[in-house]
Amino acid sequence: MSAKIAAALRQFVDTVNATGGLVVNDAGETAPAADEDWIDLADAYLAACEALSVEPHNVKREALDYLALAREQFQSDGEIEFDRGAVVSIDEDAAPGTEEGAYVAAWVWVDNPRKVEE
Repeated sequence: MSAKIAAALRQFVDTVNATGGLVVNDAGETAPAADEDWIDLADAYLAACEALSVEPHNVKREALDYLALAREQFQSDGEIEFDRGAVVSIDEDAAPGTEEGAYVAAWVWVDNPRKVEE
């Protein structure tokens, strides 16, 4: 990665961190603390953190752990995929570490049954 690209990514990550990092909003989506409706920005932030090998700021670690586990166990490119900011729903009534598991939102590919062959 070029120094200019790394510097731009670092500036972006620092800006999101300065405004509170990421949170899990009421809908269970990972979003910037400064604008909890802008979930696409959370995806870009997580990609930048990954590219820079830095830890995201203020994200529920458990949510990211479940997301990583879901990818490991279930992801199949082009069939079942998970966004970086996928919704992770953890039982909030259970004490941390005692929950049975979590729901993790995924994309599932569905072929068009009416596709016209060319």
